[in-house]
Amino acid sequence: MRILYAGWLHEDGVAEHGPTYEAANFLPALRGMGHDVHVIDIGLSATLGVAHVTELLRDALAQNPYDLLFASLVHDDVDASWLEQVTSRGDVVTFNWFCDDHWRLESFSARWAPRFTWVSTTDASAIERYKKHDVHNVLLTQWAASTERYQPRGLPLKYDVSFIGQVYGDRRRIISNLRRSGVDARVWGSGWNTRAWHRVAKRVPLVRSLGGAEWARQVRASTRLSTDDMIATFEQSRINLNLAAASHGSRQQVKGRVFEVPAVGGFLLTERAERIDEFFVPDDEIGMFESPQEIGERVNWWLAHETQRERAARAAHARVLAEHTYAHRFAALFRDMGLPARGGQS
Repeated sequence: MRILYAGWLHEDGVAEHGPTYEAANFLPALRGMGHDVHVIDIGLSATLGVAHVTELLRDALAQNPYDLLFASLVHDDVDASWLEQVTSRGDVVTFNWFCDDHWRLESFSARWAPRFTWVSTTDASAIERYKKHDVHNVLLTQWAASTERYQPRGLPLKYDVSFIGQVYGDRRRIISNLRRSGVDARVWGSGWNTRAWHRVAKRVPLVRSLGGAEWARQVRASTRLSTDDMIATFEQSRINLNLAAASHGSRQQVKGRVFEVPAVGGFLLTERAERIDEFFVPDDEIGMFESPQEIGERVNWWLAHETQRERAARAAHARVLAEHTYAHRFAALFRDMGLPARGGQS
């Protein structure tokens, strides 16, 4: 199947910041399935404008026949009326993978979904919410692991408890409580080195004139890991902690981390989120806690039970390989859309 992939290729639209999650995970999976994938960087809309990106897409569709336009919009990245025309024409199936329906369905996804042939959501409750907007072309899917990149490397254990993720909500307090209880909890991700005075200082005119905004950004980014270092940390941690709160609002969600940690052979201890036990068996494959108050107890139990922890990690790894790769997700979506699940088919 010939696919025209339209997504942001670089974080913040800046090549030096590395690939986006979607580019790093979706593209290898699609190509690994045997599909012929061509790419348009719609992140260029941030610097060159929506009209420029739309023209790139228009030219690509005019020059080559495609079976699928696979998009992952971050903002209003393409011209909406042009997209509607392409979809209504019907010579190519248009599809968008929405990432943030837990918190911006009403403000973003519901506006764009009718302009595509199909869209997908990782939020089970979103199906009914879409219907309230008279949107009925929604397929339910879930995050997964890109096993082309997330693989065991045979690295030795190095950390007791690791958490990788940006700071928001009550995450700083949760980690502080673990440390006060005697747990050696290591953290990485945007914001862990940021303090209140950093945020205040960057607003001071003199500080801003001396490059304070860039300085504050560097402080915020200073604890981020590269993808390769993150994968290594997953494998080298006795417990990989996952906190399920969405970055906006108060809902818990299944995150990509739930599948990525087992993919490299790491052990996952996660907060319960909607539908998570449809993907893994609690206690047999992953550890689980119901509330932040239980984290310390569950951490100490799993640290003390090495055999059970290693057995669960092996079982979860096998489960990911059998059911939870992006090849599995895309194959199911393509079948639901009436498209070939694998490349090389007509």
